[in-house]
Amino acid sequence: MYKEATKQEALRLRQQQRLSLREIQAQTGVSKGTLSKWLQGMPLDREEVRAKLRLNGTSKGRAKADRVESALHRRFGVPMNSHYKAKIAEAAILLRAGLLGVDTYQSPFDGDKADWVFDVKGRLLKVQVKWAATPAKHGAPQVKVRCAGGRSGLRCYTEGEFDILVGYDLYTDTAYVWTWDEVKDFTSTVSCWDEAEERWDKITVS
Repeated sequence: MYKEATKQEALRLRQQQRLSLREIQAQTGVSKGTLSKWLQGMPLDREEVRAKLRLNGTSKGRAKADRVESALHRRFGVPMNSHYKAKIAEAAILLRAGLLGVDTYQSPFDGDKADWVFDVKGRLLKVQVKWAATPAKHGAPQVKVRCAGGRSGLRCYTEGEFDILVGYDLYTDTAYVWTWDEVKDFTSTVSCWDEAEERWDKITVS
């Protein structure tokens, strides 16, 4: 149980200093899950996120060696084709959903862009699962925010096609979670930034 003064300090750090979730955690020692609840309705805007990515070296390219390689990646490496990448990403996300006690169903609708439907206490969420592509040498993993369709063969998602986007990075065995509102303005890819790391509270907190 955290003191009210700690909560107020966390709110101040976001409101006045515009710190990220990880930066606030480093200063207060409060868990990410608790901070995410406190900071609901106070997100960083897109330009602030981009600025922090540049500051942290993400947009310029963070050395791959700075990220901790998972035992899964170290033992098995990266699958050779997109079919298996998709299967592995979905399996990793379904494992997490099961640990959270969330019922999952494949979408029953033909042509539906969402891979899965999550039943969260009677609230149905369309969930799109993507493989997070790791650059060969530098930079944060990237998740595509485009789907099949359009003249070029790809198009941006439209509102209602998914509620939650989850990218899975096998290299670190990490899932990145975004709401539709967080990624709706991105037209190609979204970087796997710290504030999206294992943010399952976006699904479980109503």
